[in-house]
Amino acid sequence: MTASNQTNILKTYFLLTYVAVLFLVSDSMPVTSIFQDGLLPFGFMLITWLLYGLYYLLPAIAITALVRFCSKNTSAVYITAIIMGGITTLLMYANAKLFSLYGMFFNGFIFNLVSTPGGIESLGGSSASDLGFALITLGFISLQGAMLWLAHRLYVKKSSTTAIIQVSTCHRTHCHSTGAYGLCVRQLHHKSIKRSCTGYSVLPNCIG
Repeated sequence: MTASNQTNILKTYFLLTYVAVLFLVSDSMPVTSIFQDGLLPFGFMLITWLLYGLYYLLPAIAITALVRFCSKNTSAVYITAIIMGGITTLLMYANAKLFSLYGMFFNGFIFNLVSTPGGIESLGGSSASDLGFALITLGFISLQGAMLWLAHRLYVKKSSTTAIIQVSTCHRTHCHSTGAYGLCVRQLHHKSIKRSCTGYSVLPNCIG
């Protein structure tokens, strides 16, 4: 996979993650009441919403870019992107749930409560709650993996289509000069399609 393809895949992946973050953040925004106050406050809220979604995602983007800079291993880059994206969306989900339940966002008090032994139990937590948290975490990580798979599949398919078009155009030119017609279907659907027409032989039983 070329570096440009990997860049495009990561861009698409983080764009999808950005949309997910915006959706999670919007759950705690009083859109209706601010819209009733006028267009100007609503416009400020809209800009703030879009910028905050980007700010929340910047650490994940920066860490993924750092791993990509330090390592040429594509799997390491993708795993980092999935984990960091999953942590970001999971924190946004937890923040929105805290606001809906207690009317406050994540702060020092919540951090002390979670990190102190027995803090979760004081709120009625149990082993079933831990299992629920683990399943939610797994769900968010799986969602990020699905987003990256979708972005990867989109650009791999796009690259394959572009390669087939280039090969077909190249062979049409070659066939006109040699008097042969068409290209064997097996050549077009081969996984390792070459971009130059010099690597192909025009067969007499090709489909025109």
